[in-house]
Amino acid sequence: MIQRTLLRTAQQWAAVFRVIVITGPRQSGKTTLAQQAFPKHHYVSLENPDQRLLAQSDPRGFLAPFRLAYQPQARGVILDEIQRCPELLSYLQEIVDREQQPGRWILTGSAHFHVVEAVTQSLAGRAGLLELMTCSQAELAQEGVESSSIAEALFSGAYPEVKTKKLPPLMWYQAYLDSVLERDLRQIVEVRNLDAFQRFVRLCAGRVGQIVNRSSLGADAGVSSETVDRWLSALQAAHIIFLLRPHFQNFGKRLVKSPKLYFTDPALAVSLLGIREVGQVPTHPLRGNLFENWVLCELRRTWCNAGEKPPMWFWRDQRGTEIDCIIEQDGALMPIEIKSGQTVAKDWFKSLQLWQGYAGAQSGPAHLIYGGDTALSGPQQVTISPWHETGTLFDQNRSRLA
Repeated sequence: MIQRTLLRTAQQWAAVFRVIVITGPRQSGKTTLAQQAFPKHHYVSLENPDQRLLAQSDPRGFLAPFRLAYQPQARGVILDEIQRCPELLSYLQEIVDREQQPGRWILTGSAHFHVVEAVTQSLAGRAGLLELMTCSQAELAQEGVESSSIAEALFSGAYPEVKTKKLPPLMWYQAYLDSVLERDLRQIVEVRNLDAFQRFVRLCAGRVGQIVNRSSLGADAGVSSETVDRWLSALQAAHIIFLLRPHFQNFGKRLVKSPKLYFTDPALAVSLLGIREVGQVPTHPLRGNLFENWVLCELRRTWCNAGEKPPMWFWRDQRGTEIDCIIEQDGALMPIEIKSGQTVAKDWFKSLQLWQGYAGAQSGPAHLIYGGDTALSGPQQVTISPWHETGTLFDQNRSRLA
């Protein structure tokens, strides 16, 4: 069983917050994590129709067995898939205000928008919100199931079940996407034409790593810009995609203001692009974009696993000078350039050096992450790291980039 880094964070937060909420993609391991972190807690799944009916028809009666007021020795409880019954949170607010013992209520949910909205309205100041992403390369390595090449990492992804059971990625991701589109997204947004929505999702895969052009995306999908916004929000809520926002620092330059689109696991995009075997990955036209997606996911995990919001942006001016990722840490802006090639080229450093000149004293250490396997020495103030060391760039103990 894969040991998740977020487990320790969840246990530490449970000593502070009365309620811990764990969100994340379906099948990312939220239930397993909650049960590992809190083995003495009761477990109740709101996917169970009987439990859900009881929670909806008699919420006070449903929660009563777990209350200290009624049972002083009552154990805590894990309420799985809380988005299936968000009305419980209003009743839970009353309980945690009276019984302020931390760590008794552990909630998990997959539909991020619904969970966060409900928690914000009902449990503000009482709940700690954590996000469990798919597995990091380091987590997979502890179990001996890490990817041996970047092509394998992109094709097989990082979902625990795929990696530990060695399931066929193509078959699994197609079934996964069908399930999420049918199940979660219909709860989040009204989709009248499922075929059009599925076409829209495939169009998003074809734009992975690119700046979102709502007009173009809407024209290709045959929907309005307003529908594009609504569907993008739904895909974010279902943990299918995330948007990387542009950094606001202009240094006297005119900047691009639209976000870039990425998938929460690049294997989802690989599946949607119709890549049927790992050998097709290295020659695919979007290999560089998919690699960039993988690196950004690996970087995001390090902050999410520490219970922090990833301080990540990209930077691009109107002339096309671009930094793939900007990390803001301790008042410094740390530029990261991402290249899928396995041989370092001199022109890879051009954007980094231009940006360092713009940023001056605001620039922190620069990093180049590439598709090779060896750490190299680069130009002054630039660290060159191989793809599989991406997760080690962040020192969790010091909460900063190494």
